[in-house]
Amino acid sequence: QLARVTEAKMSVARATEDVKRTRLVMPFDARVTNIKLAESQFVPIGQLLATAESVNRMEVLLEVPVAQLTSRFPHIMASPELLSSPGNTLNATVSYTANGLELSWQGKVVRIDPALNENTRAARIYISIGRESDSLPPRAHLYTRIEITGPDLEEQIVIPRLAYHEGLVYLVNQSSQMEFREVTVAFREGDNLIIKSGLIAGERIILSDLPFPIAGTHVKVATESTQDSSP
Repeated sequence: QLARVTEAKMSVARATEDVKRTRLVMPFDARVTNIKLAESQFVPIGQLLATAESVNRMEVLLEVPVAQLTSRFPHIMASPELLSSPGNTLNATVSYTANGLELSWQGKVVRIDPALNENTRAARIYISIGRESDSLPPRAHLYTRIEITGPDLEEQIVIPRLAYHEGLVYLVNQSSQMEFREVTVAFREGDNLIIKSGLIAGERIILSDLPFPIAGTHVKVATESTQDSSP
């Protein structure tokens, strides 16, 4: 019995000494998001102590259909080098709004994985957000709005959304007659549509909302000068 008591005391002494030498250190500045143990709790080897998020930099994963990426960023999607390292080519704004609170963070696209997600059939875009002087990166598991901006596209045909009618655009041809033209939309940018095919630069499109449009109808084009001089 005495031997068991002595052994127990030695075990307690070893455990006390181990506790004195124990240090919990994170290799980066972080905020603790979830603690898995309580004070004075015994922790066996391999048990999760806590979860933490870096406050210096974080990555946001965004999934976008490949067709949209190819239409908006054709040069980047065609270059394996830019896909793996876009550099300063693509910037991102991450916004969060809830209960009247509005927050936003500036980030950069660090890589694009064109391999399709098995479930969503979309490409993966990885956005890196660094720590700014006045705010920390966003926390994980937030529902955010992400806007990606890149280089301007040159020689693109842009029309207002109101001029698009379920795959058709109403034109005024050289004979001043109404013409229906099938067009293909590359992507939408705000209230505008970028046309992939079907229109030629310089063609006149009808912006007015016509109740009964009929192909071949003679159209009188009104300019600002004629409108101002009308009685």
